[in-house]
Amino acid sequence: MNKTKDLKKLKINPYGSEFFAIDNLGNMFIYSFEYSKLAKFPKITLWNTNSKSCKDACYINNSGLVATTFNKTNMHTTMWDFLLPINQVRKYINCY
Repeated sequence: MNKTKDLKKLKINPYGSEFFAIDNLGNMFIYSFEYSKLAKFPKITLWNTNSKSCKDACYINNSGLVATTFNKTNMHTTMWDFLLPINQVRKYINCY
């Protein structure tokens, strides 16, 4: 059974081709605006873990770079590169 999630933030990229959503548990979901059956599922999901819970995020210059922040004991910012294929998505910068 699907559970309803409360969204804390929803942001559309500058091109209007995709958006991300952050739920109340700190998970981040990135969706594309497509006309296919897979469009109802997230393209990329960043799950909340014990050490990382997404509090806020923003697009950097285009839809491929996303900066996320979280705070467990102190503020932490990570920049993600989603222009790469899904199996090669990498974190660029970790700032504490």
